[in-house]
Amino acid sequence: MLGLPAEKLSRLANTPDLQRWWQNYQGADLGIDNYARFMELALSCPVGEHRLLAKYDLVAIKEGKAIIFDWKTYTKRPRNEWLAARWQTRVYRSLLAVAGGHLNGGRPIVPEQIEMVYWFADYPNDPARFSYDAKQFKRDWSVIEKFVDEISSAKKFPLTEDEKMCRFCTYRSYCDRGKQAGQIEDAEAEMEAEELFDVNFEQIGEIAF
Repeated sequence: MLGLPAEKLSRLANTPDLQRWWQNYQGADLGIDNYARFMELALSCPVGEHRLLAKYDLVAIKEGKAIIFDWKTYTKRPRNEWLAARWQTRVYRSLLAVAGGHLNGGRPIVPEQIEMVYWFADYPNDPARFSYDAKQFKRDWSVIEKFVDEISSAKKFPLTEDEKMCRFCTYRSYCDRGKQAGQIEDAEAEMEAEELFDVNFEQIGEIAF
């Protein structure tokens, strides 16, 4: 994918998991023949007084059609409903619409031409695909601006009272809530079972573009 010889990458797959994932990837048809491919791509744009940045595993573009690929090594295939509500899904698609025009010959990438695909290394034949449209884009960008504004204007950042949310946080030691994060495999199942944020998207006003 990065232009490295496949045989060299095969030698680096030196654990059972890596070998299985690499074999699954080699046998997968991503459906992006003749697409321009942008790997390990970073995009950013201003949001208020701050910048929003995201790093993409792969963005494939052909004639204005843009497909975002994100590789996942989940041990359990997550539900599409959970994936659709994730910040990653919302930010990656909306940011590409705002800041990805230079990848498309200087022409904006319209939301209807954007698709996001989660490709699961252990479930190579069952990717999660999410299309996009202008209504979703306006809703997502409104939510992003709302949260950035709330964070910017906050005077205090009190610790959550629900300490179980801290168990898998990489930075928990800064809050004296443990020295290291728990196992990510345990976090996956727990995060999917809970609501990560409580927002009624239908009540957030749309913004004009």
